[in-house]
Amino acid sequence: MKRALMGIGVCVALAAPATASGALKTFSGKVNGGGKIGIEADVVAGNTTAVTELRYKRVRAHCSEIGGAAFQVAFELNMPVNGNNRFSLDSDYPGGHLLFKGVFRRHARRVNGLFKDRFEFEGHTCSTGERRYRASRGPLPNVGAKRALRLAP
Repeated sequence: MKRALMGIGVCVALAAPATASGALKTFSGKVNGGGKIGIEADVVAGNTTAVTELRYKRVRAHCSEIGGAAFQVAFELNMPVNGNNRFSLDSDYPGGHLLFKGVFRRHARRVNGLFKDRFEFEGHTCSTGERRYRASRGPLPNVGAKRALRLAP
């Protein structure tokens, strides 16, 4: 099976109410099935108010006709976190669909949840499948440059 590390940078801007700017906290961890995940969150007065970025690196995806490959992706988000420290996104973006949800635990020192990304790559439909993740405070994984793509209103 051919293995390749392919980079795709995606920037997704969500239409969400503006939040007061606070300190940005970063989380890094592992994805079940292999790979790394990074999450950036906005924290105001000790409360996690929004998830501002999602990155994953070396996560395997199955692509039609070309088999499996490892991908790295970055999404810029403005996703609110509710009063129970939970967040959820199930949204289309140009060329794909992202499901991303999770919960902050232990006074926002850890975050866990699941994600699924389906996207077009060089004319092939690719999907990571539903992957669980677990992360704790730490630096975001480097995934290279991001392309700016915006959701239509």
